[in-house]
Amino acid sequence: MHKGESKEIRNNFSGSTFGKALHRIGAALGGLWITSSIINLTWPLPDQVAPNNSLIGLQLNNIPIPKMPISLLIIGVNNSSSNLQIEDNSLRSLINLNNISLIKISPNKPLHLIQIPTELEIILPGEKNLKPLSKIHQDGGVELSANIVSKLLKLPKGEPQRYLIANTQTLEKLINGVGGVTVSLNTSFSIKSINKKQSVFLPAAVQDLNGFQVGKVLAYKGKKYSKAKMRMIKKAIVIGFWRQLRSPESTSSIQTLSKEIIETTTTNLSQRELISFIYAIRESQDPPVLEVIPSF
Repeated sequence: MHKGESKEIRNNFSGSTFGKALHRIGAALGGLWITSSIINLTWPLPDQVAPNNSLIGLQLNNIPIPKMPISLLIIGVNNSSSNLQIEDNSLRSLINLNNISLIKISPNKPLHLIQIPTELEIILPGEKNLKPLSKIHQDGGVELSANIVSKLLKLPKGEPQRYLIANTQTLEKLINGVGGVTVSLNTSFSIKSINKKQSVFLPAAVQDLNGFQVGKVLAYKGKKYSKAKMRMIKKAIVIGFWRQLRSPESTSSIQTLSKEIIETTTTNLSQRELISFIYAIRESQDPPVLEVIPSF
């Protein structure tokens, strides 16, 4: 990170209001950052939903679609313990942050997916040294991570409203559960491993990807491929997933998948809210927008 940008980020996190907020949570960094009462205020009530009248949704017109903008913080970890309580410091020390993203859904607008690099370094109030987001999350959990993302992206007060901590197995089950994703790549991608089962090769062609392949691509942090190339491949996957969600074939699996996701992850989403969130993505008429925050 350049000195100028480090100074800017330092200034962003030195504001009195935000600084006081961080200090207040210093004694309990692992606590969850939103109480149930606040949750009930930020998510639309059952009667505050938009009608679902599209052709895709005719058979699903009882599924509520949020009328207000909703943001979901996705925290990806590469261990299998993300379904346990994150307040446990012994557990948090075992969690390795793999990725962090924000999904924003607004009525009549395309899905907006923002990826924040875990290697992004910032200076917290009261500290002198830069820390990567991966380390900050390990120390502060969801509450601190959410506050930092909100400040970095200049989100409105109270956002992100929801969070979900998932591991690679969760992603694989989700992708496989909807039938995989079809992508069109104009460049090849490969990850070689001593264990051939862990290797991935994607040719420059139209192809179907399973959950394992998608997980490997999204978790890739090597330097073999440029950031522009990786952004292009990830965008193709995001759009492929959106298209697959819109297909009639995925309809029957969404309810089962949502239940499994809720039961195997740490989240403040209810199953009903997750289904609503998924169907809001389905109903978007325009392809998703992918934005990647630079790490330097």
